[in-house]
Amino acid sequence: MNKLILIVAMFVCMPGLTSGQRNAHWILGYNTSGFPNGFNDLFEINFSTPIPNMVLLDTVAFASLNTNTSISDISGNLLFYTNGITIKNAFNGTMLNGDTLNPNCNDYYFVNGAYGVNAIQAALPLNAPGNPNRYYLIHQGYYSDDFSAFPYPYYYCDTLYYSIIDMTLDSGRGAVISKNQHLWVGSLPLRQLASIGSLTACKHANGRDWWVISHRDSSSEFMTFLISPQGITGPFYQNIGPLCLEFKGQSVFSPDGSKYAFFQFGGSRIHLFDFDRCSGYLVITSI
Repeated sequence: MNKLILIVAMFVCMPGLTSGQRNAHWILGYNTSGFPNGFNDLFEINFSTPIPNMVLLDTVAFASLNTNTSISDISGNLLFYTNGITIKNAFNGTMLNGDTLNPNCNDYYFVNGAYGVNAIQAALPLNAPGNPNRYYLIHQGYYSDDFSAFPYPYYYCDTLYYSIIDMTLDSGRGAVISKNQHLWVGSLPLRQLASIGSLTACKHANGRDWWVISHRDSSSEFMTFLISPQGITGPFYQNIGPLCLEFKGQSVFSPDGSKYAFFQFGGSRIHLFDFDRCSGYLVITSI
């Protein structure tokens, strides 16, 4: 219990790396019809005001289960949000070219694509280094197969994707200008798979670029990518920590980027690491 308290205090109290209010808006819940029904509710919480404000979005057809992420500009104005299948703009319409993310992935809870990917942290929006009007969305879906057909886990992910959004297009509503590009491609027959979810990032020590962390399935191998003005490089591999199977739990960096932690399903444990923001390497922390 003392270890858990220490971890929580550390991640809440450390000063932040990011500027502005990128996490000012949260869109939660589900309403697949877009009609008020008094049962399924979608709502937005705005944390950019001194007292957080909640607004009911009962005429918006959108839903999110575990994959649910949004991003705002540095002033706290909502830019877009996604459930891993559809990207919605700040006016709650589908962004231009913002549908059908993660092609061919078949294990969603959805009604006409409305519910989204059912995995924790399977989509990650980041502002592009050196271009304040462009954003990367790192994302993944997953598949399912009968155990009798494949000697692999029931759920698997063999591809990580990225899409690029230009917020100057469609009168400031934004548009996806590059979609479902391969970030990493594995192989089901060769058992080269990625853990599902737990995508997270922190700033490079230069204060401009991003480190993005994923994980190999059935492995203790992390995959790290670097996003810079020149694009995306990696993955850079590092074997460290516990064996991770199929789904990972939530992962997070401390606000100053010096610590990284994730929750491991099955073992029900929190794993804590030091992180070098210059090299992108992890070191196991003992507390």
